Amino acid sequence: MKFTKFVVDSASLIVSGRASVVNLGQLSTSDPLVTLLLDPKIVLMIGGFVTWALNTWKQIEEIRSLRSKSAKINGLDEITALLEKKVKERIDIEIEKHATELVSSQKAKGDHELTRRIERTLRMLLQRVERGYHVYIMLPDKPEDEKIERSKEEDSLFSKLFDLQHSLQFPPANEDPMLALTSDLQEDENKQEK
Repeated sequence: MKFTKFVVDSASLIVSGRASVVNLGQLSTSDPLVTLLLDPKIVLMIGGFVTWALNTWKQIEEIRSLRSKSAKINGLDEITALLEKKVKERIDIEIEKHATELVSSQKAKGDHELTRRIERTLRMLLQRVERGYHVYIMLPDKPEDEKIERSKEEDSLFSKLFDLQHSLQFPPANEDPMLALTSDLQEDENKQEK
């Protein structure tokens, strides 16, 4: 739950400049499933995080495939180590680049602390996507019998969310994860207590 709250707050900080109120819609303990009720703009930003994570992972999957194949062949330890190093470097570069783009394109231009937070968010999201973490976007149907008028901005937002909802395709969990599963959320909790 801490990771999920961290991601939601990160998205909210980019969208509105402040942490959001998260409403828990449902929590299932038998099958790890958390349902949150969120502002559509925050959902769109989280969807952007996830889409970026999926696209980044697809780009480096070819290198990972070579790494995996070389690891099975005796005598190619140096090549395997080099490929692993290159993948991790590429991930670091992509995380830094995307976090900087997100922060500079929003209201919080030049906010170094927010950029570092978004980098941590993207890194932790990549770690979890690699292990089978899924994010689903569920939108309410617009009741046909009610005449609810949406503004052009709302129509555009819901159209983007609908497209996003149907475009998220997650890879199967990786048996040999490249990224170590870490959580530096404790660092943020310590800062808040001071």
